[in-house]
Amino acid sequence: MGSTFKWGIIGPGIIANTFATSIGFIPEASITAVGGRNMGKVNEFADKFNIANRYNSYEEVIADKEVNAVYIALPNTLHYEYIKKAIDGGKAVLCEKPLVLNSVESEKIIAYAREKKVFLMEAVWTRFLPIHKVVKEWINSGEIGDVRMIRADFAFNVPWPAGDRHINKELGGGAIMDVGVYLISYAHQILGEHPEKVVSVPYIDETGVDVKNSFIMSYKNGTLVSCNSSVITDMPQDCYIFGSKGHIVVKDFWRSTYAYIEERGEKVKEATMPFTGNGYEEEAIEVMNCVNAGKTESDILPLDDSLAYARIITNMRKEWNLLFPGEELS
Repeated sequence: MGSTFKWGIIGPGIIANTFATSIGFIPEASITAVGGRNMGKVNEFADKFNIANRYNSYEEVIADKEVNAVYIALPNTLHYEYIKKAIDGGKAVLCEKPLVLNSVESEKIIAYAREKKVFLMEAVWTRFLPIHKVVKEWINSGEIGDVRMIRADFAFNVPWPAGDRHINKELGGGAIMDVGVYLISYAHQILGEHPEKVVSVPYIDETGVDVKNSFIMSYKNGTLVSCNSSVITDMPQDCYIFGSKGHIVVKDFWRSTYAYIEERGEKVKEATMPFTGNGYEEEAIEVMNCVNAGKTESDILPLDDSLAYARIITNMRKEWNLLFPGEELS
């Protein structure tokens, strides 16, 4: 890869800690800058990861001439603003999912990145895990026959403090925004196409956001995908891919290192693909490879895919009458 690839972190929160930890497993990468609105948290983060350049604003990270790419780990409502600022600053961008709040913002920011010819990618880290390449190869080679149904859930129960971003309508919270996107992305990764129809049911509590939901996606070849996502319910997080000859089980699909094929109750094939670090390094490496190659999009997770996911989620929320403050959707 040549010289060290230097990252700038925008927003030193929990998920940024996970991402920063992963950079330590990439010899060709380092974190050179971090910025936030609370200097105490910035310094704590910088001390933990030995980051030299510390800023009391997000804009200063973008302006830092040493930075090759920024990782945006801000509340959902701030994604569009700071992606655009980073693009204006000529910085490659890896932004936490969801890329932006809705399909309208998604169309605008993707068009803007393409116009300016600046790299942009949504941080759906699950997409890049090595085990999923194995699973895809099994499917493509006909190991389980034709894929007929998929079942996957991503749900966990945490006693969120009042106002936490996961359940905060002002910050674009809710289960479909936080974890449902993984399910939509993974179904697309497996099937290679987007659904023709989506039927969904949310439970919206006093927070004003969907704290749990269920949805079914149907595809032109007849495949059905059933999913549940929640931020107040513990559920197994395995994915089951049912074919005409057998089925695949992907254990803890969103952070998986292990999958197997089962036929008539008997395990006939298995694969283990451990992480080099915590798994997040794979998406960082993809960004670095793309930027170093002069690419403005990832082939693994192109912007058109992110737009498709945004449209699915936006349409769900419109059906639920769940709009975020100030949001206007036609």
